[in-house]
Amino acid sequence: MQIILKTGFFSLLLAVIAVILDLQTLIAQERPEAELKSTLIASIDFVPEVLEMVRRQLSEQTGRGVSLIFQPAEPDSAEIPEQKPQAILIEKGLIIPEKLQDYNKSPVKIELVWVMVFHSSIWQLIGDELTPESFGKALLQHKEKHPFFFPWFESLFSKHSLLNFCQNFSNCSARGKYEKKPFWQQSGAIRLLYRAMEQGLLNPLSVEADQMLACKVFTAGDSVCFSMWVPIKWLSAPEQVKRFFGDARIGVFKVNDRRLLPRLSLDLWLEKGFDLPLTASETIALEGYELIEAGIEKKRDWFRRDFSEAYDQLIIGDF
Repeated sequence: MQIILKTGFFSLLLAVIAVILDLQTLIAQERPEAELKSTLIASIDFVPEVLEMVRRQLSEQTGRGVSLIFQPAEPDSAEIPEQKPQAILIEKGLIIPEKLQDYNKSPVKIELVWVMVFHSSIWQLIGDELTPESFGKALLQHKEKHPFFFPWFESLFSKHSLLNFCQNFSNCSARGKYEKKPFWQQSGAIRLLYRAMEQGLLNPLSVEADQMLACKVFTAGDSVCFSMWVPIKWLSAPEQVKRFFGDARIGVFKVNDRRLLPRLSLDLWLEKGFDLPLTASETIALEGYELIEAGIEKKRDWFRRDFSEAYDQLIIGDF
């Protein structure tokens, strides 16, 4: 009897060990390698959705799970983290190579582009092509149905957002006679935005909002459109838009027969001695778009010299 009990206990012990080994094998298969500890250093506003977009794409391109921390930086004051991560995604040109002596540049890069994000309800009103006029008329139609609702909420306290509007809609500081015609007929970005607020289409609180707030307002259903940075792949991947924003679409304005697309590039640098087999990022075809490269030097000059003047004009209406 004692021998039988011992034999039964031994069999049970072997079964438990087998189950543990199977679980360890399953976990190892699901997480074959440790997460890639990474830091994103960029001058754009912090938005959790953008961070998650970048993290997902970096994971796809490296074949690894990725933990990603955002470190904001001004164009003239970017520094390497004191606790050095295995990988750093750096806005192109933001940090001089001499500061990256402990890292090697990889062939991987992630490109972000500045687009408008629309709820499908407003997108259906815009029609076949996104122009300032089709956008404005769609907002007016929406306003007629919902007179106490501001359809457009923007991140105009963000230097990047204001710069992008100025690049897409011509010189923001051009002065001249101001006429109260529809906002899409205004000359210059600041007049356009100011008039959109006067028409009750652009929420006046936009002048105090960064991109995080604009994104929250949109996802809460308190606006139907706003602008933000998204991975360039999204231009041909509507399913990605829906994953983050539900029933939504993205679009790029066509202004004077040109579709201008501000782009921001993130280069991946890996710590020396850290082995991670990588291949170069695929090139995305952009037929019909004109890329705007706002390099660090241009941003630095515009942020220092022009942002305050443009922002003051937007607040005061002094054109």
